[in-house]
Amino acid sequence: MNMYEIITKAKHGEKLSDEEIRYCRDNGLRIVLKGEAVKTDDRVSLAVYPQYIDSSSALSNVSVNNNYFVLESENLGTLSFKGQGAGMLPTASNVILDIMDIMAGNRVKTESVLLTENHDELLSGKFYVRGNDISVFDDVCEVRTGAYIITKELSVKELREKVKGMSPDAFVARID
Repeated sequence: MNMYEIITKAKHGEKLSDEEIRYCRDNGLRIVLKGEAVKTDDRVSLAVYPQYIDSSSALSNVSVNNNYFVLESENLGTLSFKGQGAGMLPTASNVILDIMDIMAGNRVKTESVLLTENHDELLSGKFYVRGNDISVFDDVCEVRTGAYIITKELSVKELREKVKGMSPDAFVARID
């Protein structure tokens, strides 16, 4: 299993079991799909994964069709933005329009950033892990129940390495 599989299946709710729902209810949490980016000097780390968040936080009250963006800056402090997300069909429609513009010879203004290396060691956290083969997490286990474990703090780089050998029915989410 790789991180892409975790993200894709969690996004569509395919991997949530009764255990995850019970964990949310018992701990006052919700599960969201959250992306993070960290930049330090010349290094960047990007990650997207399911995450448990406190049900009273601003992020937990964002509806399915909205996006929520938080920017933390030394000069500006913390800025939060919330707004309507485009969704699957409007996004696809705009991609088709861009392709038609290109085919018609019209210029399409784009800006891109080349990410040559993702420094997963910059992002870290505790993770909820459920699966039949969670023994790979024994060395970083903080809490163990019959159905899942909670890891100690570990980097996304360490997490990626550990989930490689897990079966497709496993579920991993960061704990806020």
